[in-house]
Amino acid sequence: MKKIPVILDVDTGLDDALAILLASYSKKLNLIAIMAVNGNASIENTYRNTCAIASYLKLQIPIGKGCANALYQSSVHAFDAHGSSGLGDIELSNKDIQNQPVLDAINLYVKLLSEATQAITIIATGPLTNLATLLLNHPELKPKIKQICFMGGSFSKGNISPYAEFNVYCDPEACKIVLESKVPLAMIPLDVTRVTTYKASDLTLIQKGSNPTQAFYIHILEYYLKSYHARTGLKSTPLHDSSAVAYVCHPEWFTSGIENVCVDVSNNKTRGQTHITRDVSLNVNVIQSADKAQIVQMTIDSISWLG
Repeated sequence: MKKIPVILDVDTGLDDALAILLASYSKKLNLIAIMAVNGNASIENTYRNTCAIASYLKLQIPIGKGCANALYQSSVHAFDAHGSSGLGDIELSNKDIQNQPVLDAINLYVKLLSEATQAITIIATGPLTNLATLLLNHPELKPKIKQICFMGGSFSKGNISPYAEFNVYCDPEACKIVLESKVPLAMIPLDVTRVTTYKASDLTLIQKGSNPTQAFYIHILEYYLKSYHARTGLKSTPLHDSSAVAYVCHPEWFTSGIENVCVDVSNNKTRGQTHITRDVSLNVNVIQSADKAQIVQMTIDSISWLG
């Protein structure tokens, strides 16, 4: 089976860490690079977290340090959900960080896409600032992108405002650029991920070993459960970013439909809201439902694999 070449674009917090694990675990993906972007925490922290995760998973792939700010607005972070560093209460030591030169994410994208002999799938689980910057400055590379699968947006209630989902709200203008890019797009909205959840009893199914990386990931799942419960009162937690990776691996687990999606870039209270319009040509494969049990099982299997 020929593997799908994939680049992850992440703002590494707790759920991005899970997405990186799933992409590493899947036999269907060839993870060739990871790009960090400002989002759940500052770019310094999301890049540091990404390097640490790659080190834990023994990934020998380049990691790019991407955009430190949104295109046209001040940075927004999710400290309440992910902690000030992005990885909850986990303290990273210097030994957790890969000792390698810092690579600029946009330059790395250009190199990898230019040299690619097979179109590359990009899975974005944070704000779309890196991708918007790439597409604006290097439109000639669009044919080298098979698709951009991004977790973001909401067609119902938001999670950072009544109208907007966090990743899109962080940089609506970047989202608009990506939506209008004519690159094939798959969108995993909050409407799907907020019901694709795991609970404490699911963690008992993990086959535990002695690997400290496995203990690290179990701690992430436990922290995320507690954090989400403290904020919402709910006892099950969404697998937001994992769902984007699962879709690329197993599209048969999802239902979808082609729609035209627009984003509100006004400075009104609806800023960052995504909605479907009939006014222009269809541009996004919008995921409408997911097989929750399969995604939870994939998560459990990937952590058991670490043992």
